[in-house]
Amino acid sequence: MKIFGVRVPFTSSSPERRSTAPIPDDRWMSSTPYVYLGGETPITPETALRFSAVFGCVRVISQTLAALPLLMYERQADGGKNRATKHPLYTLLRTKPNRFKTSGLEFREQLTAHALLHGNGYAQIIKNGRDEPLELIPMHPSRVRPDVTKDEQMIYRVAMKGGGERILPADDVFHIRAFRDSGLEGVSPIAMAEKIVRSGLSLESFGMNFFEGGAFPAGVLEYPGEMSAEAKTNLAESWHKLYGGENRGKKAAVLEAGLKWSPMGIPQSDAQFLEQRKFQVTEICRIYGVPPHLLADLDRATFSNIEEQNQNFVDYCLMPWFKRWEEAIVRDFLDGDDSKYFAEFLADGLLRGNTAARTSSYAMGRQWGWFSINDIRSRENLNPIGPEGDVYLSPMNMVPAGEEGQQPDPAQDPESDGKSEEESPKIAKNSKTPAENREKETVLGGETSIKQPKNEPKSDDNRLNDAFRGAFRETWQRVIRKEIGAVKKAARAKNSDFDAWMDEFVVDQQCFASECLGELARTLYVLRGLDSSLVLPELMDHYRASIRDRVDAWRADPASGYDHHEDELASYWTERMLNYSVSEYEHAA
Repeated sequence: MKIFGVRVPFTSSSPERRSTAPIPDDRWMSSTPYVYLGGETPITPETALRFSAVFGCVRVISQTLAALPLLMYERQADGGKNRATKHPLYTLLRTKPNRFKTSGLEFREQLTAHALLHGNGYAQIIKNGRDEPLELIPMHPSRVRPDVTKDEQMIYRVAMKGGGERILPADDVFHIRAFRDSGLEGVSPIAMAEKIVRSGLSLESFGMNFFEGGAFPAGVLEYPGEMSAEAKTNLAESWHKLYGGENRGKKAAVLEAGLKWSPMGIPQSDAQFLEQRKFQVTEICRIYGVPPHLLADLDRATFSNIEEQNQNFVDYCLMPWFKRWEEAIVRDFLDGDDSKYFAEFLADGLLRGNTAARTSSYAMGRQWGWFSINDIRSRENLNPIGPEGDVYLSPMNMVPAGEEGQQPDPAQDPESDGKSEEESPKIAKNSKTPAENREKETVLGGETSIKQPKNEPKSDDNRLNDAFRGAFRETWQRVIRKEIGAVKKAARAKNSDFDAWMDEFVVDQQCFASECLGELARTLYVLRGLDSSLVLPELMDHYRASIRDRVDAWRADPASGYDHHEDELASYWTERMLNYSVSEYEHAA
């Protein structure tokens, strides 16, 4: 059956006759016949939400996805797309899924949270007499079970409030699945991680009891003589009555008859429960694919890697959920046919990443001929500008391999105006190449940077350098600032083992610089035909060695200041990477 095909034309004046009565969300019902996770203490998806890490992961994923507009598009003949605002699903999915004052954001958030907790999210599709979807009514996953009839037709069994069940055909159910190993249902992450969730809840309970005084005695009352059992009980009860509880801890205690209070320390094994709780948070983040910094665990988050972690969250956590929703809409509403209409999350802001690196990549792709204007606009989720946007450019001084020594035929060259070789301006045979004209200047402890003569015409390499220079310089400034800040902080701390700290720091700083500069360097060197896996490690080794040289020079002459050369260092290493020569590459290879 094709719901949105030619055979079923949709109009705005469809009758309001509904296919089936809506099944209300009966989450409040106590029995859950289709959900059992086992264990002595029942761990259900609902009780798992009491664990802050589970709640945080479910909240971050479901709210981020729900906050993005979910739009219906119509494909265009030129390969573009337009918003299908007149399509029945446009309003249904985006703003008003049903008549129960549920917003589009709340509907997407609820079904995604159901799938994250139970492995499945269900909504009943209410249709009119023309088979058009009118409403989407969420159904709690604990009340729904997919099944297959004897004639191999898929159905959904829905447990009802008064007992029994109602059978819904597959065409009347919108179904979002989580990870699926077999069968008709998705796998509940809570069921798979039941022991981890139970452990996390136990640690939270232990922490509460510990600080309330129930997990470990704060101290003991010592009596020099012997006491009867009744006297011990009376003394303990009266002591707790006078000084127990969180509001009585500062009252002065008066001890008689030789009584002595001896406080007890916290055992090391009990004091480490905070580390155990952090580990449980990491375990839950690993299950859901959420970076820990989104749950306020910033132990391993830095200003340098936070953007990369956010991009990884979009690529490896949110993107699969986008595809689950988009493909489920095509399957359940469009009969699996997306040739004309399709649904898509408007995730431009999340997917763009670093603006400077992205625009530099577009500029290079446009200049070197593997991107057209329409290609770039497509990547930016913009419509094409027409056939003129499909033109690919190529540099005028580039020729096919093997034709380097051939001269163009003046009769066939439209730019020669019919002039012969003798009439054309000649190029001096003894003129030097840009590489031969490069000058070196000594900066910062004997290192060399490359400087181009002022009047030298720009080569292709120089144009590439101009395109990359801004992004490289900005990145190197960030790297150098981190280096200077770390070294000065360690020096202020007056660490007795500064050399050992330096041994570890230079390695970490080299890894940090490689991580920040990796994508830019790989793009640049690929355009020049160089293998970045050889070039980048060599340059980073030089950078690591230079850190030690600068620190040693600074320690020998503290008055020189370690942060006086920040701009020069950023400029030097920028030019060093931009002007990496072929001879250096051949030596490294």
